[in-house]
Amino acid sequence: MKNQITNTLLSVAVSSVVGASSALAQIEEIIVTAQKRAESVQDIGVAVSAMSGDDMRANNLVEPRDLFTKMPNVALQTNNSAGQLQLGIRGVSFATFSPIGVQPVMVFQDEVVLNSPAVAGLFIFDAERVEVLRGPQNTLYGRNTTGGAVNFISSKPEIGGGTKGYVDLSAGNYDTLDLNAAIGGELGNNAAYRVAIQSLNNDGYWKNQNDGLDGDRLGERNQNLFRAQIAWEPTDDTRWLFNLHGGKSEGGSRPLKAHGVCPGNMDIDNFNNGCVNAEWDGLTPNSETDEAYSELKNDIDDITAFGGSIRFDKDYEGFTFMSLTAWEENEYDHWEDADALNDISFVLFRQKSETEQFTQEFRWTSDDSADIRWIGGAFAMIETAELYTTVPILVDIPEVAFAANSNLKQDTDMFSVFGQMETDLTDRLSLTAGLRYVYEKKEGDVRAQMSAGLSVLDINQPDAWLYPNLVSFRDGDEALIPFEETWHQWGGKIGLEFAADEDKLWYGSISRGEKGGQFTDAPEAVLLGIAGDPADPEEVVAYEVGFKATWAEKTLQTNLALFYNDYTNQQLQITVVAPNGGLASTVVNAAESETYGLEFDALYAPGGGWTFDFALGLLKTEVVKESATALTGGATPIEEGRNLTNAPEFTANIGVTKEFELDNGSLITANLNARYTDEREFNLVDTPETREYTTDPSYMLVNAFVEYRFGGEQQYKLSAWGKNLTDELYFNHMQEFSTVIGFPGNPRQYGVTFGVDF
Repeated sequence: MKNQITNTLLSVAVSSVVGASSALAQIEEIIVTAQKRAESVQDIGVAVSAMSGDDMRANNLVEPRDLFTKMPNVALQTNNSAGQLQLGIRGVSFATFSPIGVQPVMVFQDEVVLNSPAVAGLFIFDAERVEVLRGPQNTLYGRNTTGGAVNFISSKPEIGGGTKGYVDLSAGNYDTLDLNAAIGGELGNNAAYRVAIQSLNNDGYWKNQNDGLDGDRLGERNQNLFRAQIAWEPTDDTRWLFNLHGGKSEGGSRPLKAHGVCPGNMDIDNFNNGCVNAEWDGLTPNSETDEAYSELKNDIDDITAFGGSIRFDKDYEGFTFMSLTAWEENEYDHWEDADALNDISFVLFRQKSETEQFTQEFRWTSDDSADIRWIGGAFAMIETAELYTTVPILVDIPEVAFAANSNLKQDTDMFSVFGQMETDLTDRLSLTAGLRYVYEKKEGDVRAQMSAGLSVLDINQPDAWLYPNLVSFRDGDEALIPFEETWHQWGGKIGLEFAADEDKLWYGSISRGEKGGQFTDAPEAVLLGIAGDPADPEEVVAYEVGFKATWAEKTLQTNLALFYNDYTNQQLQITVVAPNGGLASTVVNAAESETYGLEFDALYAPGGGWTFDFALGLLKTEVVKESATALTGGATPIEEGRNLTNAPEFTANIGVTKEFELDNGSLITANLNARYTDEREFNLVDTPETREYTTDPSYMLVNAFVEYRFGGEQQYKLSAWGKNLTDELYFNHMQEFSTVIGFPGNPRQYGVTFGVDF
């Protein structure tokens, strides 16, 4: 998604970056490539947050669940799969359990889009930096987005740089043992390599309290990944980069927590008010952050992923040509106890998928010195996916236990052309304009069946619950629905930038983005005959103004952005009324909304080894028009005027870092940081009376580390770190079906890391 970046100290926060360790009295310039050119972040009219790989190492950030708590107006919403990543930015989000669900915030790894959310959070190790862009990204990026874009940029081979690398070995509670390592070196005079590995291992953060399984661990993880790259520059104007990566993340499903539904008697803040519905004898609310319930002995959450890319850059007179060819594939295997009840299996969830993706991007970029600076590109993506989903319902009468299950096959073909130009109107005023066109086609078929009499099946034999193995239990006819749809979409941007002086920049922009349409894979929707109707693309028109400034002889930096989003054709997973009167879950265009607010961040480096950073996000969201009432026959209306989901109204980050230089040349760095997140709602089709069930209360996460660097070149480090030090109970998603089901965040973690740089 971004070009090569010039070497710079990225340990300074762009927007709530925690863990900066600069001892300088002046803030170092930060170079980013958010607009596909190497530019100072203070010189571009873009709202972007960034974190360096060094900061990620110092804070022991090895999974995105930790990373995205450090950026204002960015909210992480996940199911209980380790690799999935679903983000909301400025109130634009989409919650789904499907590995083929289209996300409004796209994740890119080394400029390659990870279209499947199943692997979006895997390959973040050995990072040079991470950048998060807010708002629609269409005129510069291969894949179109409505909410924003996240780019994980790995450290690259360095030609002429000699042999360099590092090894970090971490040990912590929950039997955590992690290894992160990389090495790079020269291959002759015009080539270099870099190899990186990551191994994450723990026995699970949660103790299973289920009767008969007491003492088992839940959510265990054994993740082993690699990345190998070769850079080759046969001539001064020609560059190749070869990238191969892959591995496997194995373990158990992250657990859920269940709470009863007692109107007016809720206290989700501690998840333990004794509220038990009469029909749920197995419901035992539990407020402990490291305890949960599961009836399964062999829950599964496995992801196998491999991919590669070939990038070619060629400089011509006046412009540079880039070609990026990439392939990604993954297999996702999941089996979970979805009700979180004690000593009873009521609802289980089985899912298995295979996805293959091929992408090709061409890009032409003018020289930075041109009077009209332009970028033009073309992008193509071909994706094939096959998905099995089963939702077993095991009731009190075993012989009538049943399961709705489906098998979906989907092909996606997408092609787009895009471009952006920038020109100076005066010495201080510049104009930016860009356009995008997208052709997207999805076709395939989905079949489903209702299976009954499943009490003879063992819940600890997960493959027995897949569609092909349930044919002999079929109760009724098989439903088969072919589907096909083509969409034509467009996006664009126009903006102005005014440089008041070399340290102050005003900017304003209007941009439009679309997110592709999608079909449902929910088994009940297929059985009721409504799966062939897709949700059309959703649109966001974003208005933004901002001011970036550096003050007090470059010791203070402030950034302010104000925004308004017009959010139409909003896609939502919802329960609708089928023609036969039955209810089914599907994806529809359910609402029109608006979101507005601001982001402010400040960084102060007064000298003496001190660095202070602060960031806040204010967000107001509102449904202005809803169509769910008509779609559901009044069964599940959306209240107009209500807040959107996964959109806390207030987020704030604060951090302080102090460096101590010792007489022997060693360095001690101490950091304390905290993130406050206001309450956020997770169910758009509720009522004011039931909203308390699926609203996560406000919470604060406190993190810290102390690092000691020693050796002749400070090449050795020993650090102690802690995350969620106050052991706060919080949730990344909630839903309600007679009970409240919450997807908890990680409990308190702490450990030590020994590292060496060479």
